[in-house]
Amino acid sequence: MPRVPLHALIWSQDHSRYDLYTQGELSQSFRPEDRNAWLSWLHDANSFAFQGVSGRLNVYLEERLRGGHYWYAYHTVDHRTRKRYLGQTALVTFVLLEEVAQALGSESSPAPRAPELGPDERIPHLQVRCFLGWRCSRSSSLIPCCPPGCWRGNAYCADSTRRASIG
Repeated sequence: MPRVPLHALIWSQDHSRYDLYTQGELSQSFRPEDRNAWLSWLHDANSFAFQGVSGRLNVYLEERLRGGHYWYAYHTVDHRTRKRYLGQTALVTFVLLEEVAQALGSESSPAPRAPELGPDERIPHLQVRCFLGWRCSRSSSLIPCCPPGCWRGNAYCADSTRRASIG
């Protein structure tokens, strides 16, 4: 079950401030220079949603096994979640939240997909073996021969008894 923050920190362009909502009700406002008031509130919080000028995040205070509590930002687009370490409470500023929102928002553009092979582009009756030693399984359709990240990841093969090496 996804976590849902109780608080939302939303930039108000009209008032040039961050408005803090708790369960939909405005509970407090912070000007960008209100560092002490912000850190005082943050010290008692454990999560909040952030919607700033540069983007949006969900921010959570997480406990680590070696001790200590640290803030992490999460940004989800198209069922893909990215996570960024923010640090201890004293380091979580409005400037940092804006920077991370912008960075995670720009990273979340979908990765380019490999083009689909047409019927005339398939390599019939050939089994290709990559330099890492991965082989294709017996299949009637084409599958990648290389593991993700392999520099020959564009090599494809089809079901066969013959082998051909690449490289």
